[in-house]
Amino acid sequence: MPGMSVALAALRGAIVAQSRYEILLKEDVFPQVSIEDKKSAISYQKTLLSNYSMNVLLIIWKESSFVPDEVLDSVGLTKRFSHEKPMTCYSLAVSITDGAQDFGRVHKRIETIVAAGVAYGLVELTPLSNARWKQLRGTERLAQFMIGLGTSFHEIFSMTSSQEEGCS
Repeated sequence: MPGMSVALAALRGAIVAQSRYEILLKEDVFPQVSIEDKKSAISYQKTLLSNYSMNVLLIIWKESSFVPDEVLDSVGLTKRFSHEKPMTCYSLAVSITDGAQDFGRVHKRIETIVAAGVAYGLVELTPLSNARWKQLRGTERLAQFMIGLGTSFHEIFSMTSSQEEGCS
């Protein structure tokens, strides 16, 4: 059943990728920052270790100045946010929410992830002219982390696809 082996190989790759994300956070990000309040540190770490956090951080990085438009174009992606339409927790929640009923939950979750990202130097918040809103920006630390993570994912999926070819 070739379809089943492809599905299993892809799912195995996804599981390994999530594991690699967690390892890189624990080895490269968490030790770099000392948070005095241990309860907050544990809460932030638990937040960042989630798969949902990985997706939110990926969007923040993709939208950052560390990812040139030419690179995005080369892989068929574009930035959703701009100077005229800055990325905030609110606008990010709007862009990824499926329905109005999910918005409050998604917005709160993004705010929690961003707070953890700020604590570990992955995200910056810059006040906008409307003092109520703050622009989300990925930091150089986030860029370095995501490049390392992407390189690991490439290696994982290359290994998975070569194993798949061997199963044919």
